[in-house]
Amino acid sequence: MSRVLFLLVSFFPAVITAYAGGKPGAKQGLMDLTRISWQRNTTVELNGEWEFYWEELLTPKDFEHREAGQVFIQLPSLWNDQQLTAQSYATYRLRVYINDNAGSLALLAPNVYTSYRLFIDGELRAQDGVVSEQKETAKPEWRGDLVFLASPKDTIEIVLQVSNFDHYRGGVHKPFILGSAQGVLRNREILIISDMLLVGGLLVLAASFLVFYSYRLNMLQCLYFGLFCLFWAIRSLVTHVYVINHLYPTMEWSVALRIEYMALYISFLMAILFIHKVFHYNNRLLTALMVIINFLFIASVMVLPTTFFTALLNGFFTFAGVSLLNCFYVIVMAILRKQKEAWFSATGILIGLIIFVVEFFGYNLFLPVNLVYLNLAYLTVFFVNGLVLIYGFVKAYQQVEQLESEKSALFKSIRR
Repeated sequence: MSRVLFLLVSFFPAVITAYAGGKPGAKQGLMDLTRISWQRNTTVELNGEWEFYWEELLTPKDFEHREAGQVFIQLPSLWNDQQLTAQSYATYRLRVYINDNAGSLALLAPNVYTSYRLFIDGELRAQDGVVSEQKETAKPEWRGDLVFLASPKDTIEIVLQVSNFDHYRGGVHKPFILGSAQGVLRNREILIISDMLLVGGLLVLAASFLVFYSYRLNMLQCLYFGLFCLFWAIRSLVTHVYVINHLYPTMEWSVALRIEYMALYISFLMAILFIHKVFHYNNRLLTALMVIINFLFIASVMVLPTTFFTALLNGFFTFAGVSLLNCFYVIVMAILRKQKEAWFSATGILIGLIIFVVEFFGYNLFLPVNLVYLNLAYLTVFFVNGLVLIYGFVKAYQQVEQLESEKSALFKSIRR
Protein backbone atom coordinates (compact mmCIF):
# COMPACT_ATOMS: atom_id res chain seq x y z
CA MET A 1 0.00 0.00 0.00
CA SER A 2 2.85 2.39 0.83
CA ARG A 3 4.28 1.88 -2.68
CA VAL A 4 0.91 2.79 -4.19
CA LEU A 5 0.74 6.02 -2.18
CA PHE A 6 4.31 6.90 -3.12
CA LEU A 7 3.50 6.40 -6.81
CA LEU A 8 0.40 8.60 -6.56
CA VAL A 9 2.17 11.36 -4.66
CA SER A 10 5.03 11.41 -7.18
CA PHE A 11 2.68 11.61 -10.18
CA PHE A 12 0.52 14.51 -9.00
CA PRO A 13 3.11 17.33 -8.92
CA ALA A 14 4.78 16.02 -12.06
CA VAL A 15 1.63 16.25 -14.19
CA ILE A 16 0.96 19.82 -13.08
CA THR A 17 3.39 22.41 -14.43
CA ALA A 18 3.36 25.11 -11.79
CA TYR A 19 4.25 28.66 -12.65
CA ALA A 20 7.39 29.50 -10.72
CA GLY A 21 7.64 32.91 -9.17
CA GLY A 22 9.62 35.49 -11.09
CA LYS A 23 8.65 34.35 -14.58
CA PRO A 24 8.17 37.29 -16.96
CA GLY A 25 4.66 38.25 -17.97
CA ALA A 26 3.14 40.74 -20.39
CA LYS A 27 1.69 43.93 -18.93
CA GLN A 28 -0.63 46.17 -20.94
CA GLY A 29 0.49 44.74 -24.25
CA LEU A 30 4.23 44.96 -23.52
CA MET A 31 6.64 42.20 -22.45
CA ASP A 32 10.21 42.93 -21.38
CA LEU A 33 12.55 40.01 -22.08
CA THR A 34 15.74 42.04 -22.31
CA ARG A 35 17.15 40.25 -19.26
CA ILE A 36 16.66 36.84 -20.81
CA SER A 37 19.83 35.11 -21.96
CA TRP A 38 18.74 33.06 -24.94
CA GLN A 39 20.67 29.87 -24.34
CA ARG A 40 20.12 26.72 -26.45
CA ASN A 41 17.13 25.44 -24.49
CA THR A 42 15.66 28.73 -23.27
CA THR A 43 11.91 29.15 -23.83
CA VAL A 44 9.42 31.70 -22.47
CA GLU A 45 5.64 31.53 -22.53
CA LEU A 46 4.17 34.82 -23.77
CA ASN A 47 1.46 34.89 -21.11
CA GLY A 48 -0.05 37.99 -19.62
CA GLU A 49 -1.94 41.05 -20.81
CA TRP A 50 -2.20 41.42 -24.59
CA GLU A 51 -3.91 44.33 -26.35
CA PHE A 52 -7.40 43.20 -27.30
CA TYR A 53 -9.65 44.46 -30.10
CA TRP A 54 -13.02 42.76 -29.93
CA GLU A 55 -14.83 42.11 -33.22
CA GLU A 56 -12.08 43.80 -35.23
CA LEU A 57 -9.67 42.07 -37.61
CA LEU A 58 -6.68 44.40 -37.66
CA THR A 59 -3.44 44.07 -39.61
CA PRO A 60 -0.05 45.56 -38.61
CA LYS A 61 -0.64 48.42 -41.06
CA ASP A 62 -3.75 49.42 -39.11
CA PHE A 63 -1.55 50.11 -36.08
CA GLU A 64 0.68 52.53 -37.98
CA HIS A 65 -1.90 55.30 -37.72
CA ARG A 66 -3.74 54.50 -34.50
CA GLU A 67 -2.79 54.57 -30.85
CA ALA A 68 -2.41 51.41 -28.83
CA GLY A 69 -5.68 50.17 -27.43
CA GLN A 70 -6.73 50.53 -23.80
CA VAL A 71 -8.40 47.13 -23.52
CA PHE A 72 -6.28 44.16 -22.48
CA ILE A 73 -6.98 40.47 -22.07
CA GLN A 74 -5.09 37.74 -20.27
CA LEU A 75 -3.58 35.00 -22.41
CA PRO A 76 -4.29 32.18 -22.37
CA SER A 77 -8.01 32.71 -21.73
CA LEU A 78 -11.38 31.93 -23.23
CA TRP A 79 -13.90 34.42 -24.53
CA ASN A 80 -16.56 32.41 -22.69
CA ASP A 81 -14.90 33.35 -19.37
CA GLN A 82 -14.88 37.06 -20.29
CA GLN A 83 -18.66 37.26 -20.84
CA LEU A 84 -18.00 37.50 -24.58
CA THR A 85 -19.66 35.61 -27.40
CA ALA A 86 -17.67 32.46 -28.19
CA GLN A 87 -18.67 32.55 -31.87
CA SER A 88 -17.03 35.77 -33.03
CA TYR A 89 -13.64 37.30 -33.95
CA ALA A 90 -10.96 39.53 -32.45
CA THR A 91 -7.39 40.80 -32.77
CA TYR A 92 -4.60 40.48 -30.19
CA ARG A 93 -1.37 42.48 -30.14
CA LEU A 94 1.83 42.14 -28.11
CA ARG A 95 5.18 43.91 -28.34
CA VAL A 96 8.15 41.97 -26.97
CA TYR A 97 11.43 43.65 -26.06
CA ILE A 98 14.56 41.49 -26.40
CA ASN A 99 18.29 42.16 -26.20
CA ASP A 100 20.36 42.90 -29.30
CA ASN A 101 22.36 39.66 -29.21
CA ALA A 102 19.40 37.31 -28.94
CA GLY A 103 20.48 35.35 -32.00
CA SER A 104 18.17 33.00 -33.89
CA LEU A 105 14.78 32.60 -32.17
CA ALA A 106 11.59 30.68 -32.88
CA LEU A 107 7.94 31.16 -31.94
CA LEU A 108 5.68 28.17 -31.37
CA ALA A 109 2.12 29.11 -32.28
CA PRO A 110 -0.43 26.63 -30.88
CA ASN A 111 -3.87 25.90 -32.23
CA VAL A 112 -6.61 28.27 -31.04
CA TYR A 113 -10.42 28.24 -31.14
CA THR A 114 -10.62 27.79 -34.11
CA SER A 115 -8.56 29.68 -36.73
CA TYR A 116 -5.89 32.38 -36.69
CA ARG A 117 -3.56 34.56 -38.74
CA LEU A 118 -0.23 35.46 -37.14
CA PHE A 119 1.75 38.55 -38.16
CA ILE A 120 5.26 39.14 -36.87
CA ASP A 121 6.92 42.50 -37.52
CA GLY A 122 4.39 43.32 -40.22
CA GLU A 123 4.60 40.02 -42.13
CA LEU A 124 2.09 37.17 -42.22
CA ARG A 125 4.11 34.25 -40.85
CA ALA A 126 1.56 31.56 -39.91
CA GLN A 127 -2.06 30.68 -40.49
CA ASP A 128 -4.51 28.00 -39.33
CA GLY A 129 -7.71 27.78 -41.36
CA VAL A 130 -9.40 30.92 -42.67
CA VAL A 131 -10.08 33.88 -40.37
CA SER A 132 -13.25 35.78 -41.20
CA GLU A 133 -15.93 38.04 -39.80
CA GLN A 134 -18.63 35.66 -41.01
CA LYS A 135 -19.29 31.97 -40.46
CA GLU A 136 -19.89 31.33 -44.16
CA THR A 137 -16.35 32.30 -45.16
CA ALA A 138 -14.47 31.15 -42.04
CA LYS A 139 -12.73 27.78 -41.95
CA PRO A 140 -11.57 26.11 -38.72
CA GLU A 141 -8.28 24.22 -38.48
CA TRP A 142 -6.09 22.84 -35.69
CA ARG A 143 -2.46 22.37 -36.53
CA GLY A 144 -0.33 25.07 -34.96
CA ASP A 145 2.92 26.23 -36.51
CA LEU A 146 6.56 27.00 -35.84
CA VAL A 147 7.92 30.39 -36.94
CA PHE A 148 11.66 31.00 -37.13
CA LEU A 149 13.04 34.49 -36.48
CA ALA A 150 16.54 34.52 -37.96
CA SER A 151 17.54 38.10 -37.06
CA PRO A 152 14.84 39.59 -34.85
CA LYS A 153 14.80 43.30 -34.01
CA ASP A 154 15.04 44.48 -30.42
CA THR A 155 11.25 44.90 -30.50
CA ILE A 156 9.09 42.10 -31.88
CA GLU A 157 5.53 43.05 -32.77
CA ILE A 158 3.04 40.16 -32.73
CA VAL A 159 -0.44 40.67 -34.18
CA LEU A 160 -2.85 37.76 -33.93
CA GLN A 161 -6.24 37.56 -35.63
CA VAL A 162 -8.62 34.90 -34.27
CA SER A 163 -12.10 33.86 -35.36
CA ASN A 164 -14.40 31.08 -34.22
CA PHE A 165 -17.82 30.01 -35.45
CA ASP A 166 -17.58 26.24 -35.04
CA HIS A 167 -16.73 25.48 -31.40
CA TYR A 168 -18.50 26.07 -28.10
CA ARG A 169 -15.32 27.72 -26.79
CA GLY A 170 -13.62 30.75 -28.30
CA GLY A 171 -10.28 32.44 -27.73
CA VAL A 172 -6.67 31.45 -27.18
CA HIS A 173 -6.40 28.57 -24.69
CA LYS A 174 -2.70 27.69 -25.03
CA PRO A 175 0.43 29.82 -24.57
CA PHE A 176 2.54 31.13 -27.41
CA ILE A 177 6.15 30.13 -26.73
CA LEU A 178 9.19 32.19 -27.72
CA GLY A 179 12.69 30.79 -27.34
CA SER A 180 15.93 29.83 -28.93
CA ALA A 181 15.32 27.93 -32.14
CA GLN A 182 16.94 24.82 -30.65
CA GLY A 183 14.94 25.07 -27.43
CA VAL A 184 11.57 25.47 -29.12
CA LEU A 185 12.32 22.64 -31.56
CA ARG A 186 13.44 20.41 -28.71
CA ASN A 187 10.27 21.05 -26.69
CA ARG A 188 8.08 20.36 -29.71
CA GLU A 189 9.94 17.15 -30.54
CA ILE A 190 9.65 15.92 -26.95
CA LEU A 191 5.87 16.43 -27.03
CA ILE A 192 5.53 14.59 -30.34
CA ILE A 193 7.78 11.72 -29.19
CA SER A 194 5.85 11.35 -25.92
CA ASP A 195 2.58 11.21 -27.89
CA MET A 196 4.03 8.60 -30.25
CA LEU A 197 5.32 6.49 -27.34
CA LEU A 198 1.86 6.59 -25.79
CA VAL A 199 0.21 5.62 -29.08
CA GLY A 200 2.77 2.87 -29.73
CA GLY A 201 2.42 1.39 -26.24
CA LEU A 202 -1.37 1.43 -26.47
CA LEU A 203 -1.39 -0.22 -29.90
CA VAL A 204 0.87 -3.02 -28.62
CA LEU A 205 -1.48 -3.62 -25.68
CA ALA A 206 -4.55 -3.45 -27.93
CA ALA A 207 -3.14 -5.93 -30.46
CA SER A 208 -2.02 -8.36 -27.73
CA PHE A 209 -5.35 -8.56 -25.93
CA LEU A 210 -7.52 -8.50 -29.06
CA VAL A 211 -5.49 -11.39 -30.52
CA PHE A 212 -5.89 -13.29 -27.25
CA TYR A 213 -9.65 -12.62 -27.36
CA SER A 214 -9.82 -14.06 -30.90
CA TYR A 215 -8.67 -17.38 -29.41
CA ARG A 216 -10.79 -17.17 -26.26
CA LEU A 217 -14.11 -15.59 -27.23
CA ASN A 218 -15.51 -16.07 -23.74
CA MET A 219 -12.90 -13.67 -22.32
CA LEU A 220 -14.90 -10.46 -22.84
CA GLN A 221 -12.61 -8.55 -20.48
CA CYS A 222 -9.82 -8.95 -23.05
CA LEU A 223 -12.09 -7.51 -25.75
CA TYR A 224 -13.07 -4.53 -23.58
CA PHE A 225 -9.48 -3.80 -22.54
CA GLY A 226 -8.15 -4.18 -26.09
CA LEU A 227 -10.76 -1.75 -27.43
CA PHE A 228 -10.07 0.58 -24.51
CA CYS A 229 -6.40 0.76 -25.54
CA LEU A 230 -7.21 1.04 -29.25
CA PHE A 231 -9.63 3.95 -28.98
CA TRP A 232 -7.43 5.82 -26.50
CA ALA A 233 -4.57 5.48 -28.98
CA ILE A 234 -6.83 6.97 -31.67
CA ARG A 235 -7.75 9.82 -29.32
CA SER A 236 -4.07 10.50 -28.63
CA LEU A 237 -3.48 11.03 -32.36
CA VAL A 238 -6.15 13.73 -32.61
CA THR A 239 -5.56 15.69 -29.41
CA HIS A 240 -2.83 17.68 -27.60
CA VAL A 241 -0.26 18.17 -30.42
CA TYR A 242 -2.67 16.94 -33.12
CA VAL A 243 -0.27 14.58 -34.86
CA ILE A 244 -3.00 13.38 -37.23
CA ASN A 245 -3.47 16.92 -38.58
CA HIS A 246 0.19 17.04 -39.61
CA LEU A 247 0.12 13.54 -41.12
CA TYR A 248 -3.13 14.21 -43.02
CA PRO A 249 -3.37 17.99 -43.50
CA THR A 250 -6.34 17.60 -45.87
CA MET A 251 -8.53 16.02 -43.18
CA GLU A 252 -11.54 18.19 -42.37
CA TRP A 253 -11.43 19.85 -38.95
CA SER A 254 -14.91 18.66 -38.06
CA VAL A 255 -14.02 15.05 -38.96
CA ALA A 256 -10.92 15.08 -36.73
CA LEU A 257 -12.93 16.70 -33.92
CA ARG A 258 -15.66 14.06 -34.12
CA ILE A 259 -13.04 11.30 -34.09
CA GLU A 260 -11.46 12.83 -30.98
CA TYR A 261 -14.73 13.02 -29.05
CA MET A 262 -16.02 9.63 -30.17
CA ALA A 263 -12.71 7.95 -29.29
CA LEU A 264 -12.89 9.53 -25.82
CA TYR A 265 -16.46 8.38 -25.20
CA ILE A 266 -16.01 4.86 -26.61
CA SER A 267 -12.76 4.24 -24.73
CA PHE A 268 -14.41 5.35 -21.49
CA LEU A 269 -17.33 3.01 -22.16
CA MET A 270 -14.90 0.12 -22.69
CA ALA A 271 -13.13 1.01 -19.41
CA ILE A 272 -16.40 0.79 -17.47
CA LEU A 273 -17.32 -2.57 -19.03
CA PHE A 274 -13.80 -3.88 -18.39
CA ILE A 275 -13.85 -3.02 -14.67
CA HIS A 276 -17.38 -4.35 -14.18
CA LYS A 277 -16.55 -7.61 -16.00
CA VAL A 278 -13.20 -8.33 -14.32
CA PHE A 279 -14.47 -7.70 -10.80
CA HIS A 280 -17.92 -9.27 -11.22
CA TYR A 281 -20.08 -6.21 -10.63
CA ASN A 282 -23.65 -7.49 -10.30
CA ASN A 283 -25.67 -4.28 -10.44
CA ARG A 284 -26.82 -4.72 -14.02
CA LEU A 285 -29.24 -1.81 -13.83
CA LEU A 286 -26.50 0.70 -12.97
CA THR A 287 -24.18 -0.78 -15.59
CA ALA A 288 -26.93 -0.49 -18.22
CA LEU A 289 -27.61 3.12 -17.18
CA MET A 290 -23.93 4.04 -17.58
CA VAL A 291 -23.83 2.37 -21.00
CA ILE A 292 -26.97 4.24 -22.14
CA ILE A 293 -25.63 7.62 -20.97
CA ASN A 294 -22.34 6.93 -22.74
CA PHE A 295 -24.16 6.02 -25.95
CA LEU A 296 -26.10 9.29 -25.73
CA PHE A 297 -22.79 11.20 -25.69
CA ILE A 298 -21.57 9.13 -28.66
CA ALA A 299 -24.82 9.82 -30.54
CA SER A 300 -24.49 13.56 -29.87
CA VAL A 301 -21.14 13.58 -31.69
CA MET A 302 -22.67 11.74 -34.65
CA VAL A 303 -25.75 13.94 -35.17
CA LEU A 304 -25.23 17.38 -33.58
CA PRO A 305 -23.32 20.35 -35.02
CA THR A 306 -19.84 20.92 -33.58
CA THR A 307 -20.90 23.98 -31.55
CA PHE A 308 -23.52 21.86 -29.76
CA PHE A 309 -21.70 18.63 -28.96
CA THR A 310 -18.53 20.44 -27.83
CA ALA A 311 -20.71 22.22 -25.24
CA LEU A 312 -21.50 18.84 -23.67
CA LEU A 313 -17.90 17.98 -22.75
CA ASN A 314 -18.06 19.40 -19.22
CA GLY A 315 -21.24 17.36 -18.73
CA PHE A 316 -19.29 14.29 -19.78
CA PHE A 317 -16.54 15.17 -17.27
CA THR A 318 -19.19 15.11 -14.53
CA PHE A 319 -20.50 11.74 -15.72
CA ALA A 320 -16.93 10.41 -15.98
CA GLY A 321 -16.13 11.52 -12.44
CA VAL A 322 -19.16 9.68 -11.04
CA SER A 323 -18.32 6.60 -13.13
CA LEU A 324 -14.71 6.55 -11.90
CA LEU A 325 -15.94 6.69 -8.30
CA ASN A 326 -18.23 3.76 -9.07
CA CYS A 327 -15.28 1.84 -10.57
CA PHE A 328 -13.25 2.60 -7.48
CA TYR A 329 -16.06 1.21 -5.32
CA VAL A 330 -16.15 -1.95 -7.44
CA ILE A 331 -12.41 -2.42 -6.99
CA VAL A 332 -12.53 -1.80 -3.22
CA MET A 333 -15.23 -4.48 -2.92
CA ALA A 334 -13.02 -6.85 -4.93
CA ILE A 335 -10.12 -6.14 -2.56
CA LEU A 336 -12.37 -6.96 0.40
CA ARG A 337 -13.19 -10.25 -1.35
CA LYS A 338 -9.41 -10.81 -1.44
CA GLN A 339 -9.02 -10.59 -5.23
CA LYS A 340 -5.30 -9.86 -5.25
CA GLU A 341 -5.27 -8.49 -8.79
CA ALA A 342 -7.66 -5.74 -7.66
CA TRP A 343 -4.67 -3.89 -6.19
CA PHE A 344 -3.34 -3.34 -9.72
CA SER A 345 -6.60 -1.76 -10.83
CA ALA A 346 -6.88 0.21 -7.59
CA THR A 347 -3.50 1.80 -8.34
CA GLY A 348 -4.51 2.47 -11.97
CA ILE A 349 -7.88 3.96 -11.04
CA LEU A 350 -6.37 6.23 -8.38
CA ILE A 351 -3.84 7.52 -10.90
CA GLY A 352 -6.71 7.81 -13.39
CA LEU A 353 -8.72 9.91 -10.91
CA ILE A 354 -5.75 12.25 -10.48
CA ILE A 355 -5.32 12.55 -14.26
CA PHE A 356 -9.07 13.16 -14.62
CA VAL A 357 -8.93 16.06 -12.15
CA VAL A 358 -5.79 17.48 -13.81
CA GLU A 359 -7.28 17.25 -17.33
CA PHE A 360 -10.56 18.80 -16.15
CA PHE A 361 -8.81 21.79 -14.58
CA GLY A 362 -6.38 22.00 -17.49
CA TYR A 363 -9.23 21.97 -20.02
CA ASN A 364 -10.91 24.83 -18.15
CA LEU A 365 -7.58 26.75 -17.91
CA PHE A 366 -7.45 26.59 -14.12
CA LEU A 367 -3.92 25.20 -14.18
CA PRO A 368 -1.19 24.38 -16.73
CA VAL A 369 -0.47 20.73 -17.55
CA ASN A 370 2.79 19.02 -18.46
CA LEU A 371 1.76 16.87 -21.44
CA VAL A 372 4.86 14.66 -21.26
CA TYR A 373 4.14 13.55 -17.69
CA LEU A 374 0.43 13.34 -18.53
CA ASN A 375 1.18 10.83 -21.30
CA LEU A 376 3.45 8.88 -18.96
CA ALA A 377 0.67 8.77 -16.36
CA TYR A 378 -1.83 7.52 -18.95
CA LEU A 379 0.56 4.79 -20.10
CA THR A 380 1.02 3.72 -16.49
CA VAL A 381 -2.74 3.43 -16.01
CA PHE A 382 -3.07 1.15 -19.04
CA PHE A 383 -0.09 -1.07 -18.22
CA VAL A 384 -1.16 -1.43 -14.57
CA ASN A 385 -4.66 -2.48 -15.62
CA GLY A 386 -3.15 -4.82 -18.21
CA LEU A 387 -1.42 -6.55 -15.28
CA VAL A 388 -4.87 -7.41 -13.96
CA LEU A 389 -5.52 -9.62 -16.97
CA ILE A 390 -2.00 -11.04 -16.98
CA TYR A 391 -2.35 -11.93 -13.30
CA GLY A 392 -5.65 -13.65 -14.12
CA PHE A 393 -3.98 -15.65 -16.91
CA VAL A 394 -1.13 -16.74 -14.62
CA LYS A 395 -3.58 -17.66 -11.88
CA ALA A 396 -5.72 -19.70 -14.29
CA TYR A 397 -2.60 -21.46 -15.62
CA GLN A 398 -1.51 -22.34 -12.10
CA GLN A 399 -4.95 -23.76 -11.37
CA VAL A 400 -4.79 -25.88 -14.53
CA GLU A 401 -1.35 -27.16 -13.53
CA GLN A 402 -2.61 -27.96 -10.06
CA LEU A 403 -5.59 -29.87 -11.47
CA GLU A 404 -3.31 -31.77 -13.82
CA SER A 405 -1.04 -32.66 -10.92
CA GLU A 406 -3.97 -33.82 -8.80
CA LYS A 407 -5.33 -35.80 -11.75
CA SER A 408 -1.96 -37.49 -12.27
CA ALA A 409 -1.69 -38.34 -8.58
CA LEU A 410 -5.21 -39.79 -8.64
CA PHE A 411 -4.42 -42.05 -11.64
CA LYS A 412 -1.27 -43.26 -9.91
CA SER A 413 -3.20 -44.16 -6.77
CA ILE A 414 -5.85 -46.00 -8.82
CA ARG A 415 -3.18 -48.04 -10.64
CA ARG A 416 -1.72 -49.10 -7.33
